[in-house]
Amino acid sequence: MKRQLVQILLLPIRQAVQVFLLPIRQAVQVFLLPIRQAVQILLLLVVASSAGAADEGLVLRAQAAQLATAGRCDAALPLLEEARKRSPEDAPAALLQGQCLLHAKRYQDALEPLRDAVRLAPDSADAALHLGMAEYHVGDSSAAEASLARAEQLEPDNAQAALYRGLALLDLAREEEAADRFDHASRIDTANMEPMASYYAGLAHQSLGRAAEAEAALRRVSALAPGSEWDRQAEAALAAAQVAPQTYGTRRWFVAQGGLAYDSNVALVGTDVTSPDVISGKSDGRGEWALEGGLELFRDGQWSAGVLANYFGSAYFREYEFDETYVNASFWLERRLGSDSFIRFQPMFGTIYYDEEDYLRFYGFRADYLHPWGSAGTGNFWLRYAYNDYLYPIAPPPEEKSFRNRDGNDVWFGYDHSYEVTSSTLLEGGPLGRYYDAEGKEWDLRGFGGWIGVTQHLPAKFAGELEFFFEHDRYEHRSSFLLPGESSKKRRDNLFRIRAVIERPIVKDVIASVIWTYWNNDSNTDVFNYQRHVVGAYITVAFGD
Repeated sequence: MKRQLVQILLLPIRQAVQVFLLPIRQAVQVFLLPIRQAVQILLLLVVASSAGAADEGLVLRAQAAQLATAGRCDAALPLLEEARKRSPEDAPAALLQGQCLLHAKRYQDALEPLRDAVRLAPDSADAALHLGMAEYHVGDSSAAEASLARAEQLEPDNAQAALYRGLALLDLAREEEAADRFDHASRIDTANMEPMASYYAGLAHQSLGRAAEAEAALRRVSALAPGSEWDRQAEAALAAAQVAPQTYGTRRWFVAQGGLAYDSNVALVGTDVTSPDVISGKSDGRGEWALEGGLELFRDGQWSAGVLANYFGSAYFREYEFDETYVNASFWLERRLGSDSFIRFQPMFGTIYYDEEDYLRFYGFRADYLHPWGSAGTGNFWLRYAYNDYLYPIAPPPEEKSFRNRDGNDVWFGYDHSYEVTSSTLLEGGPLGRYYDAEGKEWDLRGFGGWIGVTQHLPAKFAGELEFFFEHDRYEHRSSFLLPGESSKKRRDNLFRIRAVIERPIVKDVIASVIWTYWNNDSNTDVFNYQRHVVGAYITVAFGD
């Protein structure tokens, strides 16, 4: 009853408030109307603009596709770049851009758009295939194998995916699987996959030690493409791996060299220099001879091992006290990691004599990791360690004997790269470092440097080599071989070396050559500051593999 009375009393008050607020509400609605309309128009413009940009992107992609189909990927790439800016989520544009970059051999640049294509179209076999191709060509075989496996999963009868996956597996030392993919590619599309599939299948079988299968595959290459580059490569693989009938097995070789040379600074060769009149002004001619022999003890699939021996001798016409004899023996163990990649470990021992007197013995090893970088060439990461035991008497005075003790640990490391500029020009080089920890402080050093060289095939069967080498050595202490009045600074050496070779085969297995080598050791310690020229003519005979 009370509640009803309250509602009756409040009714006129509510009606009065509504009457009062009505004009205010109407005014607010009138005020907000243009703002709402403006926002709606703006949203329509944004949507229309986005749609227009997307449409323009599709038009640009269509134009680029026509150019690419006509073989004009160079002209298509700028259009595709603009199309992707306007339509960043357009998977076909990303794929086409990656394909054109692959066609231009810009493999690194192709990775980004192809990764975008896979992200935008995860069920596209084409996108996975071309990403795998790009990854393979930049040397990322693991990523390539994964992408190509995805392509084969999406499209099992894609012959190109099977072929490229086989190549990636071959690099990963998974030869069994690689051979299977090459065979699969050939079965699916023999016309387009051969002779490549058979050639690489032959290499896979070689790595597995399957002589008969390897020979059959490589001979099939020659039958399918006689006289072609594939035919020549197959024949070379047969010869190099000794797959031909009655010759497959371990490798062996023997090389002999002899010649005459002129040396402008004889006394620098392996001497314990004590005064400048000992190291300068002694030039002489000499005879040289060298032998090298190697034997592969076994080759079983991915593993091989063998022994190697070297001998070098020289005899001067007058300065016989500098006659040199060098003997080195080593054993190597090698494991292949793919069709071209491998690691090698090589323990070694060597000794040097001068005038039949003991000079040096060393014990150590060398380790190498060789890896192909696709079209960029081949690299070799290497490390060499030796303990050097010098056997010559240490020069007086007696108080300097411990300081001058040269025995110690010698560590070299570096990276060598080779790049085939053309079929007749090979460019090589790389950086290196050195650390020597001697028992006597005289010889402690830290060094760094590098080298670069070129090998060039010339007309009339001639070939030439030119090499430049530099090494900067920072010795930890001053030298004890100072001349009177010479500043006792820490020793610093800059060694420059230039080597030039010109050679030509005379008859089968016999080569004639002329070799010139120049040394310039620019040292702040006078006794070690020298220059030297050696030029010689040689005959080399090689037998075996």
